Amino acid sequence: MQADCRISSGTDLYQGRPAQRKSGYYEHVLKTPWLAPGLIKPPRSQRLPDIVTVAEADRLFLATRVLSYRVFFFTLYSLGLRLGEGLRLCVGDIDAARQRVHIRDAMGNKDRLVPSTASTA
Repeated sequence: MQADCRISSGTDLYQGRPAQRKSGYYEHVLKTPWLAPGLIKPPRSQRLPDIVTVAEADRLFLATRVLSYRVFFFTLYSLGLRLGEGLRLCVGDIDAARQRVHIRDAMGNKDRLVPSTASTA
């Protein structure tokens, strides 16, 4: 007689942290309690983002041969956009009369308005 080791699709047994997955495996498949050792987790480190200087940005713009890519990089840099925000940017999001750009679905799925300069518009 073979033990039924299938896990129903309704459980979220294998999602989450590794320790939770391992304890779920022991509890549901092996039918034995899992005694977690005193796990010491390293502290989360916060990294500062790399900030590109004006000279480095100019070198990037000049090294880009395709004009549409150059415009894209300049727009990202001058408006301070993230890559995903720049990829979702549409022509209708740019309001040249009020000199602002509507960024849709930014961090946290929130919209925001970013002021633009005359050189960007």
